[in-house]
Amino acid sequence: MAYFDSFRSGTKVPLSGIYRVFHGQGHLEPHCVTMLAEAYFPRCLKCEGFVRYELIFDAPHAEEHEMFRVSDDR
Repeated sequence: MAYFDSFRSGTKVPLSGIYRVFHGQGHLEPHCVTMLAEAYFPRCLKCEGFVRYELIFDAPHAEEHEMFRVSDDR
């Protein structure tokens, strides 16, 4: 899935998946993180709110996938 919007820290994660992170003050090279839908994009401890996230590809958490739903009888 191509999804080219970027997201700022403090906003709600629209889709679970792998996101590339860009730090505004350039103290770190871009890197990737896994984010779960409905969480909030975190702030950087060093550059705080000057962080941008871009979805590389969506990947649902196993518990969100219909074939891996946890049941009461496990």
